[in-house]
Parts: sequence; structure tokens; C-alpha cells
Amino acid sequence: VVMNKLLQIATGFVYATDGSVIELDNGYRLDALMEAIDGTDKKVIVFVPFVHALTGVAKVLTEEQIENCIVSGDTPASERSDIFNAFQNTSKYKVMVAHPQCLAHGITLTTATTIVWFGPTTSLEIFEQANARIRRVGQKFKQQILMFQGTPIERRIYKILRDKQVVQDRLLHLFEEASE
Repeated sequence: VVMNKLLQIATGFVYATDGSVIELDNGYRLDALMEAIDGTDKKVIVFVPFVHALTGVAKVLTEEQIENCIVSGDTPASERSDIFNAFQNTSKYKVMVAHPQCLAHGITLTTATTIVWFGPTTSLEIFEQANARIRRVGQKFKQQILMFQGTPIERRIYKILRDKQVVQDRLLHLFEEASE
């Protein structure tokens, strides 16, 4: 519980005890996001691990006149399909602001070349699968994955994810060797 609250604080959008959302000063993080978006002429996916923060990030993008869309668990399936189609196949939407679990499997979004993790997820499966949305057959451009981390807890979570990746890769390598 404490870790989740610290991660909320790091993103700059925190649930209060009454259910409202308190916006904190996260100007540096938002400035870094704007730099990442401005640094590419391709589309960008911004993964935000907290539903309440999705709206805050999208609001800032809209204020900066960056066409964006939001995908969360609250987005109806038919609307999601329309958003994914427009993002992938039209010039609509420069940025998709999404909860990572909603884009973790089976979606191709190769018109994007940049993924920004506005805050970390604690699940290696979600992390890897979400990143795989732009690393698919049909991708013609170099991709970059940016992991925003301004606090010790965020750095620790990204280190844990990297360590889990190493263990997983070693295990898969052992299975490969055993099957040869």
C-alpha cells in the first residue's frame, strides 16, 4: 500500500481518502514527457500505471495542443477497437495515453516508435508485453522505450524488472540447451 502511494506521488496524481485526485507538482516529469513527444515525428505511447493519472496526463497533452487518446479498462471494447484502428492506420492521435494492462496482448501499434513509462509497473509480463506493441512484424523504424524514474522506489522497481528479465532469459536459455 505504501509503495503504491509513493508511486502515485511520483507520477504527480494521488488519490485522496475521499476518492478525489490531488495534482502535485510534477512539472519536471511533464517537461520530460513533452521533450520525448517533441523529439520524434512518429507516434508515442505513454503508459501510466494508475487510472486516475491517465486523465491528468491527457489533460496536460490537450492543453499543449497534442492530439491524444486515452485507453483504460473503462474504455468500452468497441471504442478501444476504433481508437487502435485510428492510431495505427490514420494520422489521428499523436499520443496514446494508456493503462499498460489494456495494451499488454495482441495489439499491433507499429506507427508508434516511442514508449514512455510515466511510472513503472511491477509486473514483468505486463512490462514486456506492453513494450512489444511497437516491436512487432511490420515495424520499420528504430524504437525507444523511456522509463521515467525520479524517485528511489521507481529506480528500485525498474531494477527488479531488469533482474527478473535476466532470470527469465537464463531460464529460457537453459530450456533451449536442454532441448538440443
